[in-house]
Amino acid sequence: MAVANVAIREDLRPWYQAGVQHLFMDDAVTAWIEQGRREQQTAAPQASALAQAPAAGRPVHSSGLSAAEATTPETPARSIRRQAPRAEKTPVQASSGNHSAFGQSGRASAPVRPVTHEAPAACTMQEDTPPPPQASSMPPEQWPPQWQAAWSKIPGPAPVVWTYWSLGDDLCGNANAERGALLRKIIGSLRLPRGTSAFWPVALPAAPAPDEHAAPLQANPEIFLAGINRIRPRRVFAFGSRALRSFAPHCGLRPYQFVHYNGFRLYAMPDIDYLLESPAPVEAVISCLKVALQKVSR
Repeated sequence: MAVANVAIREDLRPWYQAGVQHLFMDDAVTAWIEQGRREQQTAAPQASALAQAPAAGRPVHSSGLSAAEATTPETPARSIRRQAPRAEKTPVQASSGNHSAFGQSGRASAPVRPVTHEAPAACTMQEDTPPPPQASSMPPEQWPPQWQAAWSKIPGPAPVVWTYWSLGDDLCGNANAERGALLRKIIGSLRLPRGTSAFWPVALPAAPAPDEHAAPLQANPEIFLAGINRIRPRRVFAFGSRALRSFAPHCGLRPYQFVHYNGFRLYAMPDIDYLLESPAPVEAVISCLKVALQKVSR
């Protein structure tokens, strides 16, 4: 049986030699390739003359690239990216960061998974750790009265510290019963030994309220970090971005991430109030906390 050669178009030969077997091209790209081939055929005599004569600069191909670049296997891909219009990403595609694989038909070979808010099996570490703010050098006896009162409730050093923005309200007579029940469920399910946990607020009321309404909370990162230095925890769990930004504004942590921060591991967890409104991730939060606390003991 005679062997027949397969004719390959010259403008596609570099891709074939590079191992590409299938291409997805819309009508605009196909028309551009045909136009380029016609221009290449028309400009062939001129290119031969330019190759023999000295030139002030490199000859430019009709696609805008040099003649040397136009013969490399990467040229078609770069040219198509320049000519073909960019398609805007949908929110799902932009958030997933994955590109669909296309076959000859132009349809996606696999559906794009929608974005979910499920927690991972364990917290992940963030590599970059910014320097922490400066802690206050004043002793607790010189702190503002509301911070002295909160400090008096800390029994001593503890390996685990829990904090969230509204903890200041819970410690100052404006506790939320539902929030307290949720925290008892989360922390109680971890079965930590007595004396393992300490609750240290990132914000407290600046002054007593003049009426029955609660005074707004005011963060004090210097005193918070000074208290952390005295508690000497191995893990600090901050629920909610507002609490985290109050003393570590440049960490950039997202929920279920942690960094080595000022001698301890700082974990970012979902906001407590969000978990009250949407309790579905609570079990996943508990699972992540169990992994994070496996080797923590008093």
